[in-house]
Amino acid sequence: MRENGDPSRGSESTLVSAVSRWAEIDAERPALFFVRDPENAAANDSLTYGQLYEKACAVAGWLKNNLPRGSRVLLLYPQGIEFAVAFLGCLRAGMIAVPAPLPTGRDQEDRRIEGIAKDSGAVVVMTSRNGAEAVGRWLRDTGSCRLDSFVTDDAEPSPGIEEWGSEPVDPDSLAVLQYTSGSTNAPKGVMVSHRAMHVSVTNQISALCLESGMRMGGWLPLYHDMGLLATLAPALFLGSSCVLLDVRTFLKRPISWLKLIDRFDVAFSAAPNFAYEMCCKRISDEELSGLDLSRWRYVVSGSEPIQAETMRRFARRFAAVGLDVDALVPAYGLAETVVFVSAANGLRTRSMGDEREVVGCGPVEGLEAVIVDPVTMTQRPDGQTGELLLRGSSVCAGYWQNEAATEETFRVEVPGRGTGWLRTGDLAALWEGELFLVGRIKETLIVHGRNVHPHDLEYEVRLHHPELGHVGAAFAVRASDGGAEQVILTHEVSDSVPRERLPDLAVAMRRTVARELGITVAGVGLLPKGGVLRTTSGKVRRLSMRKLFCDGTLEHVYLDRGARELFGARRRNASTT
Repeated sequence: MRENGDPSRGSESTLVSAVSRWAEIDAERPALFFVRDPENAAANDSLTYGQLYEKACAVAGWLKNNLPRGSRVLLLYPQGIEFAVAFLGCLRAGMIAVPAPLPTGRDQEDRRIEGIAKDSGAVVVMTSRNGAEAVGRWLRDTGSCRLDSFVTDDAEPSPGIEEWGSEPVDPDSLAVLQYTSGSTNAPKGVMVSHRAMHVSVTNQISALCLESGMRMGGWLPLYHDMGLLATLAPALFLGSSCVLLDVRTFLKRPISWLKLIDRFDVAFSAAPNFAYEMCCKRISDEELSGLDLSRWRYVVSGSEPIQAETMRRFARRFAAVGLDVDALVPAYGLAETVVFVSAANGLRTRSMGDEREVVGCGPVEGLEAVIVDPVTMTQRPDGQTGELLLRGSSVCAGYWQNEAATEETFRVEVPGRGTGWLRTGDLAALWEGELFLVGRIKETLIVHGRNVHPHDLEYEVRLHHPELGHVGAAFAVRASDGGAEQVILTHEVSDSVPRERLPDLAVAMRRTVARELGITVAGVGLLPKGGVLRTTSGKVRRLSMRKLFCDGTLEHVYLDRGARELFGARRRNASTT
């Protein structure tokens, strides 16, 4: 039963049925904004719920008339309203949406999109007029990807659309193939059903007490699960407005994000840790004039390791313009649970044994959680670190056409706790019901028997050396003589740093890590802007960086002596065997 006709409180079990119901209840209710300039309303686009549903039905009509139900549809769009329209159109027509970033012409990124297209078995690619040129170039350059394309701006209302409106969407059918970020391995398509999406969104709404009508938004791309399924989807389920900004606008002028939050009364906005660092470093006092962040109630940090000091500095920096420290929301999730697992109202930290300060991400919502020994799968007691396993209705069905990986990841047995557990690959601890994330198991460095997490090294050198860029990558390599693994620290460096200063900077970075973390770094590599490989969602691809370093193909502007001795170790080993 719906309560007062409000689908956010009722039984609407799919996103498209919720949008349909909101369009029926209040067609003029604002649904979407795409903001090009927060200070120039004339430059922005918007849709009401009535317009959004009508446009989604037009796309759905084209899909239904041209493709069998369950076809995979590749969505390649620039950030904007048309992406959301196409996504809902896919769901309305019973298709499976496959979100991916717009091709850029860069080989590595475009090859990843090609891999997604092939793995998913997509039969058509949809885009907008603004994305058509990039998609057309990608299709021409990718000879092995022979896909039809459709520009959804041209979709017209389909005659008889309401005649098949009575065909309900099966909640257990697939809605999305959400390809994993691939920070530690090759991307895999997570099979997200309509039901799992609804449960994940419901868990998020419940954990944070989100309210109908509360505006949500930010610059996270809609092809990324945090943008699509943790921001757009809950906003539409709640009948709220979702306010979108292009990531390029944010990267060029970080203040644009905060102005969007102020000008559009955004209450919920999420971003990775690096975005909060960037705001602290690049927003001037002059830019804060007239800014009011007092209505930003959910300052969500997720998608990459959360640094407590970054969040504290952000809260201190913007307290003068109304930001409430209690609005900080550390959150955790992964694609294999649609997106959401837990979130904390406020910043709380613990020291885990010899680990550094770890941020609490709140109690796990709507899922069973257990911490186990990652080798034996035996449960570990409260407060001890181990691998986090999850079980529940928002855990997805598995990986698309990858039964071996599905069996290994989604169907794990825990002695005494049964089967059907999801291996997250994350090191964590549960303490008094709250989840504390430590790091990725595959990226953990073992230094003299001590677990070291690479993001700690990267963060410390950034904190103490402002001439560094916004991203680095630490990893371990083995010397050619087969000895113990050695820690290598690479980091992007500003173009403004003179070349003759780089050796001194490398020495200072080594000393910082030794002083702050008690770790000896074997070698330092300073890289040009863009030298650190990242996924489409911004996560550092440390294992790929390690491979480039060991192969001797990592682009760099300076390597210190220790790094030079280990650079290309794998290539040298191969040449001597």
